Amino acid sequence: MNVLIGETYAYFYGSLFGILVTALIYVLKPSLRKTILVNGLAVSFMGVILEYFFFQDYWTPPLLFQFGRFGGIADLMFGFAAGAMGATLPELILGIRSKRVLNLRSIIPFYFVALLIQITLIIIAQRLSINSIYASSLGFMLCSLIILIFNRGLIVKQIISGLLGGTILVIGEGIILRAFAAQYLEKYFLLYKDIFVLSNFFIPTEFIWGVCFGMFISTISEFKVEGSI
Repeated sequence: MNVLIGETYAYFYGSLFGILVTALIYVLKPSLRKTILVNGLAVSFMGVILEYFFFQDYWTPPLLFQFGRFGGIADLMFGFAAGAMGATLPELILGIRSKRVLNLRSIIPFYFVALLIQITLIIIAQRLSINSIYASSLGFMLCSLIILIFNRGLIVKQIISGLLGGTILVIGEGIILRAFAAQYLEKYFLLYKDIFVLSNFFIPTEFIWGVCFGMFISTISEFKVEGSI
């Protein structure tokens, strides 16, 4: 009896595939390694924390290992892959290169600000009976606007990267669901009966979140507060 076989751990397998793609990018593109590590680690940390809220009203995926009431190993892997690929794919796919050198003194504090914004909006939303996924999406949108305030000229990159991120997310999830986990959404997706899910394939909330996250992650590497070194 092997608990790893079947659709139950589709999230784990999907996240593992993302890690493998990220590893390939890391090997083939040495110039992007710092970007991959910084954004991958930051988003993986954010993901594990935010899952505490998502588990309450958005989804309840089976996890091989969970950190208390927070996320687990699969969330660490998904977060790392999402952060790393989201920060590098605009350059790899669209040829849109960062105009600034990655500035840790600006980026790392801003990640903590972004996490605080996320948590605050989600708590407010849940008290108003609004699902946490919408609050999270709004949080990333607000963070994207903050980046634009300090770094004008990134709006086109944000829009294109956001649409790219949302599209890749729903296509990737859709392929995994169709091929390996046909009943996954019905079992573990808490909004399954409340929103329109196209043939167990296209999840509107995932696309919305993917667009907002893509706008944020694609330009945070260029975030710099004037005066920081």
